[in-house]
Amino acid sequence: MSGSRTNDATADRTLAKKEAIGLESAPQDSPTAIYSAFTNLQKRCIVASVAIGAIFSPLAVQIYLPALQVIAKDFRVSVPKANLTVTIYLVFQGLAPVFVAGFSDYLGRRPAYLLCFLVFIAGNIGLALSKNYATLLSLRMIQAGGIAAVQTLCQAVVADVITSAERGTYIGYITIPAVVGPTVGPMIGGALAEYLGWRSVFWFLTICATIYLVFYIVVVPETCREIVGDGSVIPPLEYRTLYQLCADARHQEDLTTENPVSDFQHPSRPSYFRMLRLSMVLILHPEFALLLFYGAVHFASLYAIGTTLATQFFEIFGFGSFKVGLMFLPMVGGTLVAVVLVGKAMNWNFIRNSRRLGLSSDKTEQHDLTNFPIERARLEIVLPLSMATAAVLIAWGWALQARTSIAVFCVLGIILGISYTGVINAFNALVTDYYRTKAAGAVAIHWFCGCSVAAMMSAIIQPMIDGVGAGWAYTILGALHLACPSSSSHPHMERNVLAAGSKDLVT
Repeated sequence: MSGSRTNDATADRTLAKKEAIGLESAPQDSPTAIYSAFTNLQKRCIVASVAIGAIFSPLAVQIYLPALQVIAKDFRVSVPKANLTVTIYLVFQGLAPVFVAGFSDYLGRRPAYLLCFLVFIAGNIGLALSKNYATLLSLRMIQAGGIAAVQTLCQAVVADVITSAERGTYIGYITIPAVVGPTVGPMIGGALAEYLGWRSVFWFLTICATIYLVFYIVVVPETCREIVGDGSVIPPLEYRTLYQLCADARHQEDLTTENPVSDFQHPSRPSYFRMLRLSMVLILHPEFALLLFYGAVHFASLYAIGTTLATQFFEIFGFGSFKVGLMFLPMVGGTLVAVVLVGKAMNWNFIRNSRRLGLSSDKTEQHDLTNFPIERARLEIVLPLSMATAAVLIAWGWALQARTSIAVFCVLGIILGISYTGVINAFNALVTDYYRTKAAGAVAIHWFCGCSVAAMMSAIIQPMIDGVGAGWAYTILGALHLACPSSSSHPHMERNVLAAGSKDLVT
Protein backbone atom coordinates (compact mmCIF):
# COMPACT_ATOMS: atom_id res chain seq x y z
CA MET A 1 0.00 0.00 0.00
CA SER A 2 2.85 2.37 0.83
CA GLY A 3 4.38 1.69 -2.60
CA SER A 4 1.07 2.52 -4.26
CA ARG A 5 0.79 5.79 -2.34
CA THR A 6 4.36 6.68 -3.32
CA ASN A 7 3.62 6.00 -6.99
CA ASP A 8 0.45 8.10 -6.79
CA ALA A 9 2.36 10.99 -5.19
CA THR A 10 5.06 10.78 -7.85
CA ALA A 11 2.42 10.78 -10.58
CA ASP A 12 0.74 13.83 -9.03
CA ARG A 13 4.03 15.73 -8.93
CA THR A 14 4.79 14.78 -12.53
CA LEU A 15 1.30 15.86 -13.63
CA ALA A 16 1.65 19.21 -11.87
CA LYS A 17 4.99 19.78 -13.53
CA LYS A 18 3.79 18.87 -17.01
CA GLU A 19 0.70 21.03 -16.70
CA ALA A 20 2.84 24.00 -15.62
CA ILE A 21 5.31 23.78 -18.51
CA GLY A 22 2.83 23.03 -21.23
CA LEU A 23 3.12 19.27 -21.71
CA GLU A 24 -0.58 18.67 -21.20
CA SER A 25 -2.11 17.31 -24.36
CA ALA A 26 -3.68 19.72 -26.81
CA PRO A 27 -6.80 18.83 -28.75
CA GLN A 28 -4.75 18.09 -31.83
CA ASP A 29 -2.59 15.65 -29.85
CA SER A 30 -5.28 13.14 -28.95
CA PRO A 31 -3.93 9.60 -28.76
CA THR A 32 -5.80 8.45 -31.88
CA ALA A 33 -5.12 11.51 -34.06
CA ILE A 34 -2.52 11.53 -36.83
CA TYR A 35 -0.25 14.43 -35.93
CA SER A 36 0.69 15.56 -39.45
CA ALA A 37 -1.14 15.29 -42.77
CA PHE A 38 2.17 15.54 -44.64
CA THR A 39 3.53 12.30 -46.08
CA ASN A 40 6.90 10.96 -44.92
CA LEU A 41 8.49 12.17 -48.16
CA GLN A 42 6.98 15.62 -47.72
CA LYS A 43 8.19 15.82 -44.12
CA ARG A 44 11.72 14.86 -45.16
CA CYS A 45 11.70 17.46 -47.92
CA ILE A 46 10.37 20.19 -45.62
CA VAL A 47 12.93 19.49 -42.89
CA ALA A 48 15.77 19.19 -45.42
CA SER A 49 14.73 22.47 -47.07
CA VAL A 50 14.76 24.47 -43.85
CA ALA A 51 17.99 22.77 -42.76
CA ILE A 52 19.70 24.07 -45.91
CA GLY A 53 18.69 27.59 -44.89
CA ALA A 54 20.13 27.04 -41.41
CA ILE A 55 23.64 26.68 -42.79
CA PHE A 56 23.89 30.43 -43.42
CA SER A 57 24.11 31.37 -39.74
CA PRO A 58 27.30 29.41 -38.86
CA LEU A 59 28.64 29.90 -42.40
CA ALA A 60 28.51 33.68 -42.04
CA VAL A 61 30.73 33.39 -38.94
CA GLN A 62 33.36 31.03 -40.30
CA ILE A 63 33.62 32.21 -43.93
CA TYR A 64 34.64 35.62 -42.61
CA LEU A 65 37.52 34.47 -40.38
CA PRO A 66 40.24 34.00 -43.05
CA ALA A 67 39.68 37.60 -44.22
CA LEU A 68 40.28 39.23 -40.82
CA GLN A 69 43.94 40.01 -41.43
CA VAL A 70 43.18 41.56 -44.82
CA ILE A 71 40.25 43.60 -43.42
CA ALA A 72 42.40 44.90 -40.56
CA LYS A 73 45.03 46.03 -43.06
CA ASP A 74 42.50 47.53 -45.47
CA PHE A 75 40.72 49.60 -42.79
CA ARG A 76 43.97 50.32 -40.90
CA VAL A 77 42.77 48.89 -37.59
CA SER A 78 44.37 46.43 -35.22
CA VAL A 79 43.65 42.70 -35.40
CA PRO A 80 41.87 42.77 -32.00
CA LYS A 81 39.51 45.41 -33.42
CA ALA A 82 38.91 43.22 -36.45
CA ASN A 83 38.22 40.29 -34.10
CA LEU A 84 35.60 42.45 -32.37
CA THR A 85 33.43 42.08 -35.50
CA VAL A 86 33.34 38.33 -34.80
CA THR A 87 32.43 38.80 -31.14
CA ILE A 88 29.65 41.26 -31.95
CA TYR A 89 28.25 38.80 -34.49
CA LEU A 90 28.10 36.04 -31.85
CA VAL A 91 26.39 38.38 -29.39
CA PHE A 92 23.66 39.32 -31.86
CA GLN A 93 23.45 35.72 -33.02
CA GLY A 94 22.26 34.92 -29.51
CA LEU A 95 20.00 37.93 -29.04
CA ALA A 96 18.19 38.08 -32.38
CA PRO A 97 16.24 34.78 -32.09
CA VAL A 98 14.71 35.94 -28.81
CA PHE A 99 13.07 38.85 -30.63
CA VAL A 100 12.24 37.09 -33.90
CA ALA A 101 11.66 33.38 -33.47
CA GLY A 102 8.90 33.59 -30.86
CA PHE A 103 6.80 35.77 -33.13
CA SER A 104 6.68 33.00 -35.72
CA ASP A 105 4.60 30.95 -33.27
CA TYR A 106 1.84 33.51 -33.89
CA LEU A 107 2.63 34.98 -37.32
CA GLY A 108 3.77 31.81 -39.06
CA ARG A 109 7.09 30.41 -40.22
CA ARG A 110 7.11 31.80 -43.75
CA PRO A 111 6.89 35.51 -42.76
CA ALA A 112 9.69 34.97 -40.25
CA TYR A 113 11.89 33.21 -42.81
CA LEU A 114 11.29 35.90 -45.43
CA LEU A 115 12.11 38.68 -42.95
CA CYS A 116 15.30 36.95 -41.79
CA PHE A 117 16.68 36.40 -45.28
CA LEU A 118 15.76 39.85 -46.57
CA VAL A 119 17.59 41.48 -43.65
CA PHE A 120 20.54 39.09 -44.10
CA ILE A 121 20.83 39.84 -47.81
CA ALA A 122 20.62 43.59 -47.19
CA GLY A 123 23.33 43.30 -44.51
CA ASN A 124 25.65 41.40 -46.83
CA ILE A 125 25.24 43.93 -49.62
CA GLY A 126 26.05 46.71 -47.17
CA LEU A 127 29.11 44.84 -45.89
CA ALA A 128 30.40 44.29 -49.43
CA LEU A 129 30.12 48.06 -50.06
CA SER A 130 31.30 49.27 -46.63
CA LYS A 131 33.92 52.04 -46.66
CA ASN A 132 35.09 52.16 -43.03
CA TYR A 133 35.42 50.10 -39.87
CA ALA A 134 32.41 51.65 -38.08
CA THR A 135 30.13 50.73 -40.97
CA LEU A 136 31.54 47.22 -41.02
CA LEU A 137 30.91 46.76 -37.30
CA SER A 138 27.34 48.09 -37.52
CA LEU A 139 26.41 45.98 -40.52
CA ARG A 140 27.77 42.84 -38.87
CA MET A 141 25.08 43.38 -36.24
CA ILE A 142 22.42 43.61 -38.94
CA GLN A 143 23.81 40.55 -40.72
CA ALA A 144 23.70 38.50 -37.52
CA GLY A 145 20.30 39.85 -36.51
CA GLY A 146 18.86 38.79 -39.84
CA ILE A 147 20.05 35.21 -40.10
CA ALA A 148 20.53 34.09 -36.50
CA ALA A 149 16.88 33.14 -35.89
CA VAL A 150 16.79 30.67 -38.79
CA GLN A 151 18.32 27.85 -36.72
CA THR A 152 15.57 28.17 -34.11
CA LEU A 153 12.90 28.43 -36.81
CA CYS A 154 14.14 25.11 -38.18
CA GLN A 155 13.46 23.42 -34.87
CA ALA A 156 10.03 25.04 -34.74
CA VAL A 157 9.24 23.54 -38.16
CA VAL A 158 10.29 20.13 -36.84
CA ALA A 159 7.92 20.59 -33.91
CA ASP A 160 5.14 21.49 -36.36
CA VAL A 161 5.29 18.32 -38.45
CA ILE A 162 7.21 15.68 -36.45
CA THR A 163 5.97 13.77 -33.42
CA SER A 164 8.00 13.29 -30.25
CA ALA A 165 8.42 9.61 -31.10
CA GLU A 166 10.27 10.31 -34.38
CA ARG A 167 11.85 13.65 -33.47
CA GLY A 168 15.25 12.13 -32.71
CA THR A 169 15.97 11.42 -36.36
CA TYR A 170 14.60 14.62 -37.88
CA ILE A 171 16.09 17.02 -35.37
CA GLY A 172 19.47 15.54 -36.25
CA TYR A 173 19.12 16.78 -39.81
CA ILE A 174 19.05 20.40 -38.70
CA THR A 175 22.18 19.91 -36.60
CA ILE A 176 24.27 19.08 -39.67
CA PRO A 177 24.44 22.75 -40.82
CA ALA A 178 25.92 23.74 -37.46
CA VAL A 179 28.92 21.52 -38.26
CA VAL A 180 29.01 21.83 -42.05
CA GLY A 181 29.06 25.64 -41.86
CA PRO A 182 32.25 25.81 -39.76
CA THR A 183 33.80 23.16 -42.01
CA VAL A 184 33.30 24.66 -45.45
CA GLY A 185 33.32 28.27 -44.28
CA PRO A 186 37.07 28.73 -43.73
CA MET A 187 37.91 26.92 -46.98
CA ILE A 188 35.52 29.04 -49.08
CA GLY A 189 36.38 32.24 -47.24
CA GLY A 190 40.13 31.65 -47.53
CA ALA A 191 39.92 31.01 -51.26
CA LEU A 192 37.67 34.02 -51.91
CA ALA A 193 39.72 36.42 -49.78
CA GLU A 194 42.98 35.28 -51.36
CA TYR A 195 41.95 35.39 -55.02
CA LEU A 196 39.01 37.84 -55.23
CA GLY A 197 39.39 40.07 -52.17
CA TRP A 198 37.52 40.11 -48.85
CA ARG A 199 34.45 41.87 -50.29
CA SER A 200 33.78 38.81 -52.46
CA VAL A 201 32.97 36.89 -49.26
CA PHE A 202 29.86 39.00 -48.73
CA TRP A 203 28.88 38.96 -52.41
CA PHE A 204 29.09 35.17 -52.25
CA LEU A 205 26.76 35.10 -49.23
CA THR A 206 24.39 37.53 -50.97
CA ILE A 207 24.13 35.38 -54.10
CA CYS A 208 23.68 32.10 -52.20
CA ALA A 209 21.09 33.58 -49.80
CA THR A 210 19.12 35.08 -52.70
CA ILE A 211 19.01 31.74 -54.51
CA TYR A 212 17.80 30.02 -51.35
CA LEU A 213 15.17 32.71 -50.70
CA VAL A 214 13.71 32.24 -54.18
CA PHE A 215 13.66 28.47 -53.62
CA TYR A 216 11.92 28.95 -50.26
CA ILE A 217 9.28 31.30 -51.69
CA VAL A 218 8.49 28.84 -54.46
CA VAL A 219 8.23 25.48 -52.68
CA VAL A 220 8.48 25.47 -48.86
CA PRO A 221 4.97 25.49 -47.33
CA GLU A 222 3.70 27.11 -44.14
CA THR A 223 3.75 24.61 -41.24
CA CYS A 224 2.70 26.67 -38.19
CA ARG A 225 -0.10 24.71 -36.55
CA GLU A 226 -1.87 27.92 -35.53
CA ILE A 227 -2.44 28.56 -39.25
CA VAL A 228 -2.54 25.21 -41.11
CA GLY A 229 -3.32 22.76 -38.29
CA ASP A 230 -1.88 19.35 -39.16
CA GLY A 231 -1.09 20.59 -42.67
CA SER A 232 -4.43 19.73 -44.24
CA VAL A 233 -5.80 23.28 -43.84
CA ILE A 234 -5.19 25.60 -46.79
CA PRO A 235 -3.35 28.70 -45.54
CA PRO A 236 -4.45 32.27 -46.30
CA LEU A 237 -3.38 33.63 -49.66
CA GLU A 238 -0.33 35.50 -48.34
CA TYR A 239 1.03 32.30 -46.76
CA ARG A 240 0.93 30.12 -49.87
CA THR A 241 3.98 29.20 -51.90
CA LEU A 242 4.20 30.07 -55.59
CA TYR A 243 3.74 26.38 -56.31
CA GLN A 244 0.54 26.33 -54.23
CA LEU A 245 -0.76 29.47 -55.95
CA CYS A 246 -0.21 27.90 -59.37
CA ALA A 247 -1.93 24.71 -58.24
CA ASP A 248 -4.85 26.75 -56.86
CA ALA A 249 -5.23 28.52 -60.18
CA ARG A 250 -5.47 25.18 -61.98
CA HIS A 251 -7.87 23.61 -59.51
CA GLN A 252 -9.84 26.56 -58.15
CA GLU A 253 -13.05 24.55 -57.93
CA ASP A 254 -11.46 22.06 -55.51
CA LEU A 255 -9.98 24.68 -53.22
CA THR A 256 -12.68 24.60 -50.57
CA THR A 257 -14.14 21.15 -51.14
CA GLU A 258 -11.12 18.94 -50.51
CA ASN A 259 -9.55 21.00 -47.73
CA PRO A 260 -10.85 23.77 -45.46
CA VAL A 261 -9.37 27.24 -45.87
CA SER A 262 -7.73 28.71 -42.78
CA ASP A 263 -9.61 31.55 -41.09
CA PHE A 264 -6.39 32.66 -39.35
CA GLN A 265 -6.36 36.30 -38.26
CA HIS A 266 -3.18 38.18 -37.46
CA PRO A 267 -2.87 38.64 -33.69
CA SER A 268 -2.81 42.09 -32.16
CA ARG A 269 0.55 43.70 -31.37
CA PRO A 270 0.39 43.09 -27.57
CA SER A 271 0.62 39.35 -28.27
CA TYR A 272 4.11 39.87 -29.71
CA PHE A 273 5.45 41.53 -26.60
CA ARG A 274 3.65 39.05 -24.37
CA MET A 275 5.37 36.22 -26.19
CA LEU A 276 8.73 37.92 -25.75
CA ARG A 277 8.12 38.38 -22.02
CA LEU A 278 6.97 34.81 -21.52
CA SER A 279 9.99 33.47 -23.39
CA MET A 280 12.40 35.45 -21.20
CA VAL A 281 10.64 34.18 -18.05
CA LEU A 282 12.03 30.70 -18.71
CA ILE A 283 15.54 31.73 -17.70
CA LEU A 284 14.30 32.72 -14.22
CA HIS A 285 13.32 29.19 -13.21
CA PRO A 286 16.27 27.40 -11.57
CA GLU A 287 15.80 23.82 -12.80
CA PHE A 288 15.05 24.77 -16.39
CA ALA A 289 17.84 27.37 -16.32
CA LEU A 290 20.20 24.59 -15.19
CA LEU A 291 19.15 22.51 -18.17
CA LEU A 292 19.72 25.46 -20.50
CA PHE A 293 23.12 26.17 -18.95
CA TYR A 294 24.34 22.64 -19.46
CA GLY A 295 23.16 22.64 -23.07
CA ALA A 296 24.99 25.96 -23.53
CA VAL A 297 28.22 24.59 -22.04
CA HIS A 298 28.08 21.69 -24.44
CA PHE A 299 27.29 23.98 -27.38
CA ALA A 300 30.30 26.14 -26.50
CA SER A 301 32.65 23.15 -26.51
CA LEU A 302 32.74 23.14 -30.32
CA TYR A 303 33.75 26.82 -30.27
CA ALA A 304 36.41 26.06 -27.66
CA ILE A 305 38.04 23.78 -30.22
CA GLY A 306 37.17 25.69 -33.40
CA THR A 307 38.37 29.10 -32.13
CA THR A 308 41.89 27.87 -31.42
CA LEU A 309 42.17 25.31 -34.22
CA ALA A 310 43.82 27.67 -36.73
CA THR A 311 46.35 29.04 -34.22
CA GLN A 312 47.27 25.70 -32.66
CA PHE A 313 47.50 23.76 -35.91
CA PHE A 314 49.59 26.50 -37.52
CA GLU A 315 52.05 26.36 -34.63
CA ILE A 316 52.19 22.54 -34.53
CA PHE A 317 51.77 21.49 -38.17
CA GLY A 318 52.13 24.73 -40.14
CA PHE A 319 48.57 24.47 -41.52
CA GLY A 320 47.01 27.32 -43.49
CA SER A 321 43.31 28.24 -43.64
CA PHE A 322 42.41 25.59 -46.22
CA LYS A 323 44.03 22.71 -44.32
CA VAL A 324 42.51 23.92 -41.05
CA GLY A 325 39.10 23.77 -42.74
CA LEU A 326 39.82 20.18 -43.78
CA MET A 327 40.38 19.30 -40.10
CA PHE A 328 36.66 19.87 -39.50
CA LEU A 329 35.78 17.04 -41.90
CA PRO A 330 36.18 14.27 -39.27
CA MET A 331 33.65 16.14 -37.10
CA VAL A 332 31.27 16.28 -40.04
CA GLY A 333 31.69 12.52 -40.49
CA GLY A 334 30.89 11.99 -36.82
CA THR A 335 27.86 14.27 -37.12
CA LEU A 336 26.48 12.21 -40.00
CA VAL A 337 26.93 9.05 -37.92
CA ALA A 338 25.14 10.71 -35.00
CA VAL A 339 22.22 11.78 -37.19
CA VAL A 340 21.64 8.14 -38.13
CA LEU A 341 22.59 6.21 -34.98
CA VAL A 342 21.85 8.65 -32.15
CA GLY A 343 18.62 9.77 -33.82
CA LYS A 344 17.45 6.17 -34.02
CA ALA A 345 18.54 5.62 -30.41
CA MET A 346 16.44 8.60 -29.28
CA ASN A 347 13.41 7.26 -31.11
CA TRP A 348 13.99 3.75 -29.76
CA ASN A 349 14.29 5.00 -26.18
CA PHE A 350 11.10 7.03 -26.53
CA ILE A 351 9.19 4.01 -27.82
CA ARG A 352 10.73 1.81 -25.10
CA ASN A 353 9.45 4.13 -22.39
CA SER A 354 6.07 4.30 -24.13
CA ARG A 355 5.71 0.52 -24.16
CA ARG A 356 6.85 0.32 -20.56
CA LEU A 357 3.90 2.56 -19.65
CA GLY A 358 1.49 0.71 -21.92
CA LEU A 359 1.19 3.62 -24.38
CA SER A 360 0.90 3.50 -28.16
CA SER A 361 4.13 2.98 -30.12
CA ASP A 362 2.77 4.49 -33.34
CA LYS A 363 5.28 7.16 -34.43
CA THR A 364 2.68 9.06 -36.46
CA GLU A 365 0.70 9.90 -33.33
CA GLN A 366 1.72 12.67 -30.95
CA HIS A 367 1.73 11.11 -27.48
CA ASP A 368 -0.01 12.68 -24.54
CA LEU A 369 3.06 13.72 -22.53
CA THR A 370 1.16 14.61 -19.36
CA ASN A 371 2.25 11.47 -17.51
CA PHE A 372 5.13 10.56 -19.77
CA PRO A 373 8.72 10.72 -18.37
CA ILE A 374 10.02 12.80 -21.27
CA GLU A 375 13.10 13.94 -19.30
CA ARG A 376 14.14 10.33 -18.73
CA ALA A 377 13.54 9.41 -22.36
CA ARG A 378 15.87 12.19 -23.54
CA LEU A 379 18.47 12.38 -20.76
CA GLU A 380 19.15 8.62 -20.75
CA ILE A 381 20.68 9.21 -24.17
CA VAL A 382 22.54 12.35 -23.05
CA LEU A 383 24.56 11.00 -20.12
CA PRO A 384 26.91 8.52 -21.89
CA LEU A 385 27.40 10.91 -24.80
CA SER A 386 28.17 13.76 -22.41
CA MET A 387 30.86 11.72 -20.71
CA ALA A 388 32.32 10.86 -24.12
CA THR A 389 32.44 14.58 -25.00
CA ALA A 390 34.25 15.37 -21.76
CA ALA A 391 36.78 12.61 -22.43
CA VAL A 392 37.41 13.90 -25.97
CA LEU A 393 37.93 17.47 -24.73
CA ILE A 394 40.49 16.35 -22.16
CA ALA A 395 42.26 14.11 -24.69
CA TRP A 396 42.24 16.92 -27.27
CA GLY A 397 43.97 19.30 -24.86
CA TRP A 398 46.73 16.89 -23.92
CA ALA A 399 47.19 15.85 -27.56
CA LEU A 400 47.77 19.52 -28.42
CA GLN A 401 50.23 19.90 -25.59
CA ALA A 402 52.09 16.72 -26.62
CA ARG A 403 52.08 17.83 -30.30
CA THR A 404 51.02 14.36 -31.30
CA SER A 405 50.14 12.91 -34.72
CA ILE A 406 47.42 14.46 -36.88
CA ALA A 407 45.70 11.05 -36.96
CA VAL A 408 44.91 11.41 -33.25
CA PHE A 409 43.00 14.61 -33.88
CA CYS A 410 41.11 12.99 -36.77
CA VAL A 411 39.92 10.15 -34.52
CA LEU A 412 39.02 12.55 -31.70
CA GLY A 413 37.14 14.72 -34.22
CA ILE A 414 34.98 11.79 -35.31
CA ILE A 415 34.13 10.89 -31.71
CA LEU A 416 33.40 14.53 -30.88
CA GLY A 417 31.09 14.81 -33.88
CA ILE A 418 29.07 11.83 -32.65
CA SER A 419 28.90 12.78 -28.96
CA TYR A 420 28.47 16.55 -29.43
CA THR A 421 25.71 16.15 -32.01
CA GLY A 422 23.94 13.51 -29.93
CA VAL A 423 23.81 15.69 -26.82
CA ILE A 424 22.73 18.83 -28.70
CA ASN A 425 20.00 16.91 -30.52
CA ALA A 426 18.66 15.41 -27.28
CA PHE A 427 18.54 18.79 -25.56
CA ASN A 428 16.90 20.45 -28.55
CA ALA A 429 14.32 17.67 -28.66
CA LEU A 430 13.61 18.03 -24.94
CA VAL A 431 13.12 21.79 -25.17
CA THR A 432 10.83 21.29 -28.17
CA ASP A 433 8.86 18.60 -26.33
CA TYR A 434 8.30 20.98 -23.43
CA TYR A 435 6.89 23.74 -25.64
CA ARG A 436 5.53 22.21 -28.83
CA THR A 437 2.97 24.98 -29.39
CA LYS A 438 5.54 27.74 -28.81
CA ALA A 439 8.65 25.91 -29.96
CA ALA A 440 10.35 28.83 -31.70
CA GLY A 441 10.26 31.05 -28.59
CA ALA A 442 11.54 28.30 -26.28
CA VAL A 443 14.30 27.19 -28.65
CA ALA A 444 15.30 30.85 -29.08
CA ILE A 445 16.03 31.04 -25.35
CA HIS A 446 18.06 27.84 -25.63
CA TRP A 447 19.95 29.33 -28.58
CA PHE A 448 20.49 32.60 -26.70
CA CYS A 449 22.10 30.77 -23.78
CA GLY A 450 24.25 28.68 -26.12
CA CYS A 451 25.53 31.65 -28.13
CA SER A 452 26.20 33.68 -24.98
CA VAL A 453 28.37 30.95 -23.45
CA ALA A 454 30.00 30.28 -26.83
CA ALA A 455 30.95 33.97 -27.19
CA MET A 456 32.47 33.91 -23.71
CA MET A 457 34.27 30.65 -24.44
CA SER A 458 35.69 32.04 -27.69
CA ALA A 459 37.09 34.97 -25.74
CA ILE A 460 38.71 33.06 -22.85
CA ILE A 461 39.93 29.76 -24.31
CA GLN A 462 43.13 31.17 -25.87
CA PRO A 463 44.11 33.09 -22.70
CA MET A 464 43.47 29.86 -20.74
CA ILE A 465 45.78 27.95 -23.07
CA ASP A 466 48.43 30.66 -22.77
CA GLY A 467 48.10 30.66 -18.98
CA VAL A 468 47.93 26.99 -17.99
CA GLY A 469 48.64 25.13 -21.21
CA ALA A 470 46.32 23.37 -23.63
CA GLY A 471 46.16 20.19 -21.55
CA TRP A 472 44.88 21.80 -18.37
CA ALA A 473 42.68 24.32 -20.23
CA TYR A 474 40.66 21.57 -21.93
CA THR A 475 40.75 19.42 -18.78
CA ILE A 476 38.96 22.25 -16.93
CA LEU A 477 36.37 22.39 -19.70
CA GLY A 478 35.97 18.60 -19.62
CA ALA A 479 35.54 18.65 -15.85
CA LEU A 480 32.77 21.24 -16.26
CA HIS A 481 31.02 18.85 -18.65
CA LEU A 482 31.26 16.04 -16.11
CA ALA A 483 29.92 18.24 -13.30
CA CYS A 484 26.84 19.40 -15.20
CA PRO A 485 25.11 16.02 -15.81
CA SER A 486 25.11 15.20 -12.11
CA SER A 487 23.23 18.45 -11.53
CA SER A 488 20.85 18.21 -14.48
CA SER A 489 19.90 14.64 -13.55
CA HIS A 490 19.24 15.60 -9.93
CA PRO A 491 15.92 14.29 -8.53
CA HIS A 492 14.71 17.88 -8.26
CA MET A 493 14.49 17.94 -12.05
CA GLU A 494 11.44 15.73 -11.56
CA ARG A 495 9.71 18.46 -9.63
CA ASN A 496 7.75 21.31 -11.09
CA VAL A 497 10.45 23.11 -13.11
CA LEU A 498 8.53 26.32 -13.38
CA ALA A 499 7.26 28.42 -10.54
CA ALA A 500 3.63 29.24 -9.90
CA GLY A 501 2.21 31.55 -12.48
CA SER A 502 4.17 30.07 -15.39
CA LYS A 503 0.98 28.47 -16.69
CA ASP A 504 0.68 31.69 -18.68
CA LEU A 505 3.23 30.12 -21.00
CA VAL A 506 0.61 27.82 -22.42
CA THR A 507 -2.42 30.08 -22.42
